[in-house]
Amino acid sequence: MTGISARRKWLWPTIAGFVLLAVVVGYSVASSRGGVSKLTGFEPVKSTGTASSGGSGSKTAESTSAAGAPGSGGTAQTKPAGSSVYLKVFWWNDTERRRPEQTIVSWTGGTWRPNPDKKSEVTTIGPFPVGQTLKLTVYPDGTDGTARVVTFVVRKTLISASARDAIHIELRDEALRVLGNAVANFEHDFVRK
Repeated sequence: MTGISARRKWLWPTIAGFVLLAVVVGYSVASSRGGVSKLTGFEPVKSTGTASSGGSGSKTAESTSAAGAPGSGGTAQTKPAGSSVYLKVFWWNDTERRRPEQTIVSWTGGTWRPNPDKKSEVTTIGPFPVGQTLKLTVYPDGTDGTARVVTFVVRKTLISASARDAIHIELRDEALRVLGNAVANFEHDFVRK
């Protein structure tokens, strides 16, 4: 860079550094005031009530834990988890002959009944404290039928309410499959009795 003085060589990197610093400080201030969604364009997911079998395909299921109970202001994050994590649950109804009339998905703090008329459905459950190992129970044919239990681990590397770290439940006429990044050993297959 001949012909440019030593002071001018560092002008643009210095300006870029100040701009970066201003963005970081602005983000920190906004996140401490709850306004990160305005900066990032991502809206937080709130726990708003119990998922039922009717309505739209994407729901938020109720959790009764104190941190995210309805009305407590608990929100999901769109970045790696802090002290709690929400999990998406994808329901896949791949049945042909044995319709899942009374399927129930249950976890510590809540339950969800997927709509038997839909081929797929999504809900969000939680919040769950980071570092905990919890159980998810699927009753493919209602509580009078066989319960299938899998454990899931809430790790700080999970992205709250993300499709990447969702739990998938696939029900077929003769089998049930539960899998996902949060699920212990990633995948579990069961015979549907």
